[in-house]
Amino acid sequence: CEYLIQSVGDDLNSLMNEADKCIAYAGESNVVDKRVINSVCSMQVENKIFDMVDAILQHNGNTVFKLYGDLVTLRENSFGIMAVIRMNYNRLLKVRELYEDGVSPAEIGVRCKMADWLVKKQIQKIRNYDINRLKKALEIIVDTEYAIKIGNLQEQMGLEIMLAKLLEL
Repeated sequence: CEYLIQSVGDDLNSLMNEADKCIAYAGESNVVDKRVINSVCSMQVENKIFDMVDAILQHNGNTVFKLYGDLVTLRENSFGIMAVIRMNYNRLLKVRELYEDGVSPAEIGVRCKMADWLVKKQIQKIRNYDINRLKKALEIIVDTEYAIKIGNLQEQMGLEIMLAKLLEL
């Protein structure tokens, strides 16, 4: 119980939701341990999406689809996943634009409201991605969201196609 509270905070609604997810994930074993909590809880879910973006940038399809499979198992909302991916790419694009304009990492941190270590990490991630590739990635994400919203694509299939297209960039 203490580890769950440390992982998700002490808000009763959040605790109940995360506990329900853990129980569902544990299945017939009925054992909710640190491994289950780390796999299921919301903060961990967002980290999985961040890791998925890192894997996309590294063209590591196996990792991307393994993490995606974990998110599907946890019944994460496709639009929520796409929103976090889009947010990541927006941030990467902003960092890239500022970096190319000669703005120092410290100033990028101030302008983007990011810690210095995170700015440096973002710069490392985008070394092989120019502004046009990042814009193309955002276009793919937005087009996928739109196609799903108007009914041209099923959510899960659309997200999988989007991930494959991002890996091809």
